[in-house]
Amino acid sequence: MKALNSIDQQLNSSLVLLLLNIYEHKGKEFYYNELFSRDIKAFSQVVSEENLYFLAKLTNLNISDARLRQLAKKDYVPKNQDETLFNNLKEVLNALHKRPQHFELIVNQIEVIFKVVANNLKKVNFIEKELSQKEGLFDKKIKIKMYDELDQTFQLYNRQLKIKKYELISVINALFIDLYNNQYIDHYNDIVSIIVYYALLLYNFKVFKYVSFFKHLYFQKEAYLVGMNQSTATYQTEFVQMPIFNSVIYETFKLSFNEAEQKLNDYSRDVKQAKSDSIEGTIMRGNEVFSKADLKKAHPNVSETTIDRVLSALSEQNIIRSTGKGRSAKWVRLKEKNYEFDLKDINIFDYE
Repeated sequence: MKALNSIDQQLNSSLVLLLLNIYEHKGKEFYYNELFSRDIKAFSQVVSEENLYFLAKLTNLNISDARLRQLAKKDYVPKNQDETLFNNLKEVLNALHKRPQHFELIVNQIEVIFKVVANNLKKVNFIEKELSQKEGLFDKKIKIKMYDELDQTFQLYNRQLKIKKYELISVINALFIDLYNNQYIDHYNDIVSIIVYYALLLYNFKVFKYVSFFKHLYFQKEAYLVGMNQSTATYQTEFVQMPIFNSVIYETFKLSFNEAEQKLNDYSRDVKQAKSDSIEGTIMRGNEVFSKADLKKAHPNVSETTIDRVLSALSEQNIIRSTGKGRSAKWVRLKEKNYEFDLKDINIFDYE
């Protein structure tokens, strides 16, 4: 619990500036949920596949790139232990992606994650750790059950959040460093530590519903490993050093929010184009004489500005002509209905 007890010593002015940038972007998460909600399944599928692929690369699973992409997309019978481990990671991450708000930081749930990760590979158990305790002239050997130690670590994490003295990402980072540098269960402690870390990020930051965290972390793998080695090398000292790790994570957030922003812009543009195409299709397939009110009735969720833009564009192309002015004006189609596409293929309001 050394990292959680030394959060005060981890932040510096440059990291604070990065944090300010992160939380400025976090304020836009509402727009991600609002705009992307129609295609959430498609986004989730892409993020899930990318997370699986890059987590496998990050943990050095001995599986070829082509095979990794196959395993990420579809369920295959594993050929070896690494592929078995990959399938187990897939089961855990898919569960987190489907129900991120159901994750609870309690020992029983972490024990279940350990068992799923180790399924058909190894039997996992909480270990006992022997420590020396000074008592008079001699040291006394005592045994600590790591199940209880993990529970106390989670309690400290929750206390640090409750007092609201520290910024959220800093507390989550400190918890991860504590989990990573303490052996709680006899196998897969490092992998489960990063899964728990990701679960907490996904729970608290909605951006990771739409962008792969592990992709952006992997692209900084060298710096990430340096940061982890630094924390491990100093973990048994009085001061656990985490500045490199913190910088990598804040940069990962920055890259993730930048990608989400780009997706937001691209998706907004596609939606606007789809709306325009849908209105144009109605004009070309509908009555030869029509009004703007007819278009509004056919597309109640499309703004008047978008309808005006389509009418203006078609008018400039001499496809339609106005017979009057104002809201009551009629429009006449000058060209025949020669569109070959099906309107429902482009109507963004016909989602299943």
